[in-house]
Amino acid sequence: MRILDSEAHAINPSGIEGCYPMKPQWRYPYIPGPMPALRGVVADSVAKGRFDDLTEQLLARMDRHGVEKTVIMRGAFPARNADMAAIVARHPDRFVAFSGWDLESPLASPPRESPKGLDALERGFTEHGFLGAGEFDLARFIPLPPEQAWQGYVPSMELCRKHKKPIMFHTSYDGGKVPMAYKNPIMLEPLAFEFPDVPIMVCHMGKYDVTFFEYAMMLARKNVNVYLTTSNTRQDFIERAVAEIGAERIIFGSDWSMQHGILGERQGFDIYGRNLDAVRNAHIDEAEKALILGENLAALLGI
Repeated sequence: MRILDSEAHAINPSGIEGCYPMKPQWRYPYIPGPMPALRGVVADSVAKGRFDDLTEQLLARMDRHGVEKTVIMRGAFPARNADMAAIVARHPDRFVAFSGWDLESPLASPPRESPKGLDALERGFTEHGFLGAGEFDLARFIPLPPEQAWQGYVPSMELCRKHKKPIMFHTSYDGGKVPMAYKNPIMLEPLAFEFPDVPIMVCHMGKYDVTFFEYAMMLARKNVNVYLTTSNTRQDFIERAVAEIGAERIIFGSDWSMQHGILGERQGFDIYGRNLDAVRNAHIDEAEKALILGENLAALLGI
């Protein structure tokens, strides 16, 4: 049975590991404490072009858990497409990548993606051969209200349509000081309506929160271009998603990163083991597990 990971973050701004006061909390995976230094550390590292390459640590975890290939991408923090392309070039049998806007910030008034950012996103497809776009977040376009933030993604979605690429969005609680409405999966509904031919990968399918899970399910029931990923979600959510929308649109992910994959391990959280167990122990049949763990992503990306 192939195991393909739809989400990992092998590039991080340098210095962020000192910003997370990691303490076990009352819910998995954990709720970070206050992170007052994080914004400044990230801004300084990005301005100076200082990033940590976590490829070797990620490969060690993949090998430990039998993961054949992983999609690397930007996540909570920006990453340069060229850095991810270099990782793929070093390990073409182990990694593929999703494109982003390099280190470009959106324009402010009105909030929208910059021409340089959109050019970087497209060059990720055309020059680097990246297989999708992401991981993105509606909060990028604050101060647009949550129900309008999707509008900032229209140009990026148009590029995904042009190049026939999927796009991945972060949803659900993440500890950031951002109104929760920006993390609600249902806020992606206008994009699913406007771009029915662009596969939209919705990360975490609610994580461990019932309310956001129900919204993720509503979105996926109504829109056949919506896929839900299993990263950091609950086993019972996976079981319900398979029963109600079908295993064919559920995709395994780990969300491995400095925060989850390295700092989490120091507190006893094996992010790969936990996410794999949520699928393997689910009360679904073996054919459905095979779809989730690898076959669906292989079909979507052609890998």
